[in-house]
Amino acid sequence: MISLRHKVWWWAVYGRGFVITIQILCHLSRPGRPSQAEDDGFQWVQLEPDLPSSPERSSPAPPSFETLIDHFIGFLSEGGIRGDAQHILHVANNGYTFEDQLFVLPLYPLVIQSLAQGSHWLVGDGRWLTYISWLKLMAVMVNGVLFVLAADLLYSLSRRVLQDEYLAYKAALFFCLNPASTYFSAPYTETMYSVFSLGAMLAIDDHLSLKSGVLLALASGTRANGVINIGFVIYKSLTVVSTKTILFVRAKKEHGGPNATQTRVRKPKIYDIFPDLAMQAIIPGIANIILCFAPMVAFQWYAFTTFCDAKREEIHFPAALKNVARNQGYVFPGNLKELPWCQHDPPLSYPWLRPEHWGLGFLTYWEWETKQLWQAALAAPALGLILWQLVAFMKIHKKYALRLGLVDNSLLGIPRLKDPPLTTTWTLPRECFVYIVHSALLAIICLFFNRIQVGTRLICSSSPVLYWIAALLTTPSEDELVPIETGKVNREPLAGSGTDALSPITDKERLREERRVWFRVEKARNLNTRSSTILLQEVIHNEVGNAIKIYFLAYTLVGTVLYSNHFQWS
Repeated sequence: MISLRHKVWWWAVYGRGFVITIQILCHLSRPGRPSQAEDDGFQWVQLEPDLPSSPERSSPAPPSFETLIDHFIGFLSEGGIRGDAQHILHVANNGYTFEDQLFVLPLYPLVIQSLAQGSHWLVGDGRWLTYISWLKLMAVMVNGVLFVLAADLLYSLSRRVLQDEYLAYKAALFFCLNPASTYFSAPYTETMYSVFSLGAMLAIDDHLSLKSGVLLALASGTRANGVINIGFVIYKSLTVVSTKTILFVRAKKEHGGPNATQTRVRKPKIYDIFPDLAMQAIIPGIANIILCFAPMVAFQWYAFTTFCDAKREEIHFPAALKNVARNQGYVFPGNLKELPWCQHDPPLSYPWLRPEHWGLGFLTYWEWETKQLWQAALAAPALGLILWQLVAFMKIHKKYALRLGLVDNSLLGIPRLKDPPLTTTWTLPRECFVYIVHSALLAIICLFFNRIQVGTRLICSSSPVLYWIAALLTTPSEDELVPIETGKVNREPLAGSGTDALSPITDKERLREERRVWFRVEKARNLNTRSSTILLQEVIHNEVGNAIKIYFLAYTLVGTVLYSNHFQWS
C-alpha cells in the first residue's frame, strides 16, 4: 500500500515525464526552427572549456567532438531550451559575458555548472560526453529532483496551514500538473526557487531560525522576487510580539483580579517579556531579513566589480562571443561608455536594466505591449483567482483581516468563532491570511510593474495559494474534508498509573490510523498503484470546479506544446 506522500512523489515524477515527453515530440516535429531566444537576437554560445580557446577562436566546438550519447542528451533536452533558458545556460557555460544577462541570478547556473564540471572531470574530460551535454543533462536532472522535493514541501506546508489531509493532498497533486509546468522542467529557475521559498515558508511557520534565514537567502539568490519573502519574516515577528504582549496583559489582569491567588507573586512587568521578544522575534527577524537581502546585495556588488572595471577588455573574450556582441549589440564588461549605471551612486545594475533594457516599470507593459494582449488573457486565470480569493477572504474573515491576524481570541479568553464551511463560501481558512496577501502582492506587481505574461509562472513558483484554491474549488462537498485532528489515535489512560497519563502510541496503532486517513482521502484501489489518483477520477458537480481542472490540465499540455514550438507562452 502506498502512502499519500509517496503518491505525491510518484505523481511528480510522472508529471515531469509527461512534460518532457511532449517537449521531445515538439522538438522533433520542428527541429529546424530557431528558438524564441534566437528570434529575440540571442542564442546560447556553446563553448567547450577543455578545447583550445584563444581570442582567434570564432566558433563553438566542432561536431566531431560529439558522441552518440551527446546526440541522445540533445534529443532529450533541446525541446526545453527556449527563451530565457538560452541565457541561463549561457551564463552557466560562459559566465556573465553580456550586460543583458544580469537579470539571471547566479545560484541555479552555478549549481548546474558545478555539477557539470565535476561530472565532466570524473568521467574523463569529454571521453563519453562533452561539457555542453553535461550542462544540458544537469539542468534537466536538477530540476527533476527538485520538483519532487518541491511537491513534498508543498504537501507538508499545506497540511500544516490548511490542517486538512484531503486539501493538502489535492493541492500537491495540482502542483504536479500546474499551469506553468513546462517551465518547471525546462532549464529555468522556477523549480529551484519553489523549493527554497516553500521550505522557507515551512520553516518560518515553525519559528524564525538560522534554517529559515538560509532558505530565504537561497531563494533570493535564485530569483529577484525572493526578497519579497521578507514579508513572512516581518509577519512572524509581529505575531510573536502580539502574542507575548497579549499574554502579558492577560497575566497582569489575572494578577490583580478577583480570581488572583493569595500567595505572594510578583506583579508582571512589561520588561519581563523583553528577553522572549528579543530571542524569538527581534534578533532572528533582523538576521533573517539581512540574510534575505544579502544575495541581491552581493550580486549587485559582483556586477559592479565585473562590468565597471575598465581593465576588463573585450580582447579577453573568445572570438565566438565577440561575434555575437558585434552582431547583436551586446555590451561586454569594461565598456564604460555603454554602461551608464556604473557612474550612478550607488552603481546598481538591476534598477537600471529593468526600465532601460527590459522595458519594465509602472504600466509600461500596457504602453508598448498592446499587440500582445492575448498574453494578458493567458495570465488572467491565475491572477484572477488570486485576487478573487483575496476579496472573498476579506469578506468572510473581515474582522480577522482588519486585525491582520495578529490577535488570537483564544489568548484573550474569548472562544474562537467557528469557521464557515469552506466548500460553501469557497474561502480558504484564516490561517492562510499572510499567504493570500503575499500572492495578491505578486499578482499586483505583474499587473502594474512587470510583463503580465510572466504572472502565471511567477504565481505558480512563488506561492501555494493557487493550488489551495484549486483543491478547494474542486472539493465535491464538506464531507470530503479530512481535518488533521481526526487522525489522532484515541488513547486510554495508562492502567495502574493513578494519574491521567495516556498510554503511548505503538507503531502498529499509528500505522492503522494513518491508513484509515488514507482511505478517507484516496480511493482504495488507487492506494495500490503509483499513477492513479482522485485528481482525474473524482466527479465534480459544479462548473467552476470542472473549469479549474480543465485549466490546469489544458495549460500543462497546450503550454508545453506552444513553448516547445517557439511560441511565446509566458
